Amino acid sequence: MESPPSFEAFAGAALAWAQAEPAVGVPLPPFDARVVDALAWAAAEADAAAQALLLAAEYLRSGEPMPQDLVEHLAGAIESSMHEPSGVREIQFLQSLKLTAKNARPKGNYYEVGLVVEESLRAGDNITTALDEVIADPRFKIESRATARKLYNQYLRARAEHDSIP
Repeated sequence: MESPPSFEAFAGAALAWAQAEPAVGVPLPPFDARVVDALAWAAAEADAAAQALLLAAEYLRSGEPMPQDLVEHLAGAIESSMHEPSGVREIQFLQSLKLTAKNARPKGNYYEVGLVVEESLRAGDNITTALDEVIADPRFKIESRATARKLYNQYLRARAEHDSIP
């Protein structure tokens, strides 16, 4: 069985596809890796959520089309909060934009945690050592194996769901 392509190869192919002009002449929505990164980390990091809004401002000022993920992020926050009564609306808007968290913020991005664990396991480490590497990684605010394991399990469920798509 052939091994899957590396993340770098996949990301490079995805970027080339996203930047290619379609054959039918309809332009694709723009791709911006900064937006993808900011939105991926927004739930875990308030600074990433703020960066996503700064990128939105950049697109609005330039008049360039905004990446669809950023459009959905902004529109979703507006739609989910503006139907709320005053007093709740403001809090819901900030939470929808990921600038504040209703409870505790996630300690890390499950996908990033999953990649660290998978890399460690491929290197021959056992699961305990792999989870300890996640705890030691400064990108995450994880202090226990249980939290690292929870995020890794979320990664495994997402991968299984992805792999089940025909």
